[in-house]
Amino acid sequence: MNYSKIISSIIRFLKKASGKDFLSEYNKVKKIKKSRNTKYNIIIIPFFFDNNHAFEAIYNRKAEFEGVDVYNYLCGQGIEYCEKINSVMKFKNIRCELCYKKQIEFSSKFNLNSWFMNDHINYQDNLVIEENIERFFSNDKNNFIFKGVNINKVLKSSLQRFYFEAEPVISDNQITRGFLKTIFISIIEFEKLYNKVNPKYVLTSHGTYSVWGSIVEYCKYHNIPIIVWGRVYNNWGIYFANDESYLTEMVNLDNNKWNDIKMTTQKKKLIVDYLDKRTSESDTDFIYDYNSDHKKQLDKSNIYKLLDIPKDKKIVGMFPNIPWDGSVTGVSEAFSSYIDWVKATIDFFIKRKNIYLLIRTHPAEKANDAEIGRETFSTIVNEIYNELPENIIIIPADSQINSFAVGKASEFGTYYCSTIGMELTYLGIPLICAGPSPLRNKFIVNDAKNKNDYQNLLSKGLKNKLKVSKTNMKNLLKFSYYNNFTRVMPEQFINYTRQGFKGLKFNDETFIFKNEVLEHLFQTIENKNDYNFDEFHL
Repeated sequence: MNYSKIISSIIRFLKKASGKDFLSEYNKVKKIKKSRNTKYNIIIIPFFFDNNHAFEAIYNRKAEFEGVDVYNYLCGQGIEYCEKINSVMKFKNIRCELCYKKQIEFSSKFNLNSWFMNDHINYQDNLVIEENIERFFSNDKNNFIFKGVNINKVLKSSLQRFYFEAEPVISDNQITRGFLKTIFISIIEFEKLYNKVNPKYVLTSHGTYSVWGSIVEYCKYHNIPIIVWGRVYNNWGIYFANDESYLTEMVNLDNNKWNDIKMTTQKKKLIVDYLDKRTSESDTDFIYDYNSDHKKQLDKSNIYKLLDIPKDKKIVGMFPNIPWDGSVTGVSEAFSSYIDWVKATIDFFIKRKNIYLLIRTHPAEKANDAEIGRETFSTIVNEIYNELPENIIIIPADSQINSFAVGKASEFGTYYCSTIGMELTYLGIPLICAGPSPLRNKFIVNDAKNKNDYQNLLSKGLKNKLKVSKTNMKNLLKFSYYNNFTRVMPEQFINYTRQGFKGLKFNDETFIFKNEVLEHLFQTIENKNDYNFDEFHL
């Protein structure tokens, strides 16, 4: 079927319905000429989803103004499966056509050097790819290395994203082979581009899944500087990391980066105001502010009444991530998997029927997720247990009983790796960290080192021996300030809300060229300095 006319109609409809499209809005911006002198080359891997390529387009222009030749690495429909394709999505071909048209429009409107994968894949490449797919299935998958990349590691995150499952089965089927082909193509064609242009550095988003993940792993192995960006909770700002996903960089961060921060009155006010907004009933417009629909916080007595819990019983809160999302950020020191943590926690409280475990499902889960094929916390539990005792209660994502209310009603809480760790600790609620959380190993929460240690921490919590100390709170404020302000470039170019892209904050490219924040970022990357945006927040 020829989708061209259908796609064009859909694009026109979407633009009309949303009212704002980055490329259309950029047409209104007054242009300036780029520098003719070439200092060096870089590679950018744009993210074509919901106008996310806006930042990369702006960085393209900044680099060109500075005399840098930018090469954009695009699929050009050279791959069938990627991070924008998933198991519950309908009309895959139309989705791919939409993305491809965006790539073409992006390249032509900005007159970019674009390297499309589909233009460079040759017969020999296909032979190598097919040979390695067969080798992958006939060898030890866990240790299969291609050009320095652990293929299984990248493939697992790809399938987690595709199936929305914490522990997807890696079986020999069309989907797995499709993602393997994407991974091999991404590596092979990137290597060609790299050898051709010899870039000073590479810029990409996320740093995980099939395309981004394979290239980050390739660059890391071959000592190619790669900068990974992602939007964060603080007013749509951007976090940058070097040589790994920005998500894992937060977890693996050297404590020396933030421990010596001098918390001035102004810095403390910034982080306290930020945390107050995140944990209060006030309306905010932070990215992914999942609690915005249920800001009204019930008190402890109401929770006991609503859940029919006897007043003499103690409550412990459990705060799981969305299963697949909690598993993709890294490996737990204490547990073999997210599911292993779920089972260990529930089993502990099954034996202690005098204590009520309230499991507050992540608010980003939707009531119909299981119906449309997404793995939810409840589907994981139902696969392990035929039924749960009355002292273990799963609170659904859309419940009026939010995570903060559960935390305040609890003796202590246990969580895997979500931002709830920061929020509940700020509210003075002791927490046990079981997974790869950014707060881990930072003397803020109680880190479980192994399964036995986890059970010991649970027992200590039941004896009222877990507390949020002054040192814990001091470290929380320092690290949270560093993670949400020092490391975050404030968004000065694009208007974003929860509903998405709402327009540009400038009408002349001179703004890009002269913008102090972007200049600071550019110089930081060029000179390999630490990311520090303090001066633009204070």
